[in-house]
Amino acid sequence: MERWEIFDKSVIIYGNQVHDVESILTSKLFYEICQSFLAKNTYLVSKLNFVLTTNYFIELTTSLFLDKDIYKSSLVKENRDYLYDLYNALYDYWRSFKRYCILSKNSNVLELSKITDNSNLKILTLYRKITERLKETKYLVYRKLPAFCNAIFSTMKIKTLKDYNVQCLNKILISPPFIINTKVNKRISNFIVTKQNILNDILLDDNFLAYQIYVGKLKTIIYFHKKYSHHIISLAHLYEAIDLKKRTKNFDIVLFLGVKSSDNMKIYQDDKPTYYGILSDLESNDYFGYVKKILLTMHNLIVIDHKKLPIHGCGFEIEFTNGKKKNIVLVGDSGVGKSETLANIRSQYARQVSKINIIFDDMGYLILKDQEIYFSGTEIGAFVRLDDLDPGWAYDQIDRSIFINPNKINARIVMPINDYKSITAQYPLSAIFYVNNYDSQTGLYFFNDLTKAIETFTSGWRLTKGTTNEQGLVSSFFANPFGPLQRQAQTTKLIKTFFPIIFKKYKIGILYSNLGLTDINYQEALSLTTKALIDYIEEDN
Repeated sequence: MERWEIFDKSVIIYGNQVHDVESILTSKLFYEICQSFLAKNTYLVSKLNFVLTTNYFIELTTSLFLDKDIYKSSLVKENRDYLYDLYNALYDYWRSFKRYCILSKNSNVLELSKITDNSNLKILTLYRKITERLKETKYLVYRKLPAFCNAIFSTMKIKTLKDYNVQCLNKILISPPFIINTKVNKRISNFIVTKQNILNDILLDDNFLAYQIYVGKLKTIIYFHKKYSHHIISLAHLYEAIDLKKRTKNFDIVLFLGVKSSDNMKIYQDDKPTYYGILSDLESNDYFGYVKKILLTMHNLIVIDHKKLPIHGCGFEIEFTNGKKKNIVLVGDSGVGKSETLANIRSQYARQVSKINIIFDDMGYLILKDQEIYFSGTEIGAFVRLDDLDPGWAYDQIDRSIFINPNKINARIVMPINDYKSITAQYPLSAIFYVNNYDSQTGLYFFNDLTKAIETFTSGWRLTKGTTNEQGLVSSFFANPFGPLQRQAQTTKLIKTFFPIIFKKYKIGILYSNLGLTDINYQEALSLTTKALIDYIEEDN
């Protein structure tokens, strides 16, 4: 493993370099890991009755793996228990890094699986053989943990915008569950749209890769520094990847992630028109919410340009066992209870509901066509607060999920929920509700006044839940600081076009989630509201 890099708590390995255990023991990466490990674990080292340098530790490790006779030596006999603890700690230290393997060729999934499995086996063999001999017994239970890499990337060299000559990800093989701990765990800033060209100082060196996705139907490319690879893994769970065989230099959205730039969190539109966004190389940007939301902001700006209305919320098609079907949209800013309502329906009404087809779990948009309203989505996955979900439902998804900061407030889970064809289809609207998490009522309220409906949706009030730096009861324009906030005049015109039609032809109201209230059992309150929603759907003709 001679080609590798360490960025903070991430390890990047280039190519298939784990040919055998000996190639691990003689690699410079193993030396670097051992040196760092010993420096951080002086207490464990101090228990040994001999001096342990990095060179001697590697020499000892090699002997422990290759030579059975060394276990008869007084050095091992006198330090057996301490050495056992030391090697277990070394194994855990290695696994504490987020580990990525990058192949500079277009490999198929069988090749990626073979490399992952073979390399895993070599590392596990080294660990198991030494610890079993120190323990003087064979293990009876074995765990097939991802000891090599958490994810492996297959890449291709292609020329993209401005002839940036970077390797572009073509295939990704992930070994879940994937747990990420980022420097930041909530948003504290919104994005700024500027007319000033922010691209002049952008430089991409060999530390950058590219990843192409669809955000909704919009072609998107992300240029990212390798130290932010963990966010790309999350993006792979949220958005449909673009097949590099369908090569294009024409993108609707371009994001530069981890570049050296003073234009952090700025969005610029050129004359093509393409929207460009920048998230600079700052620790304060190391939160997946920023990556996801700047992409959605640029998406929504384009949607507004095309006279469609962005919706921050969730949209779903629900079908009952009696054949009744409705297409529902819930509107609300972060933490109001949109995802929790869906989870509650799943857990409590499994016998009545034959299908819930989630079209969007965060951002979608309304379409006006022939005086009828339709909605469509943007993401094939969900970025959901773990704190407020039913634990059983969250753990049902653990084997295919990305967990972000699971030990902190605003812990999140990222998981795939639908296919691309389904989320980009157009669904006729049945009803739309504003999700109110601050009033103590339960159930549903239906508007009989258009002006009041527009005022409620536009004011965007909510009680904060620790997902941003805001505190208490706050408002955001149209509950959507990702596009509508930056284009308030255009969005207001769209609201005045869409809402009279919604008010006339469909149901429009408030859904009370109680999620922001601390003096009540919100799960019980939400259950009452969910029942009211189910009753409405079953009873409405």
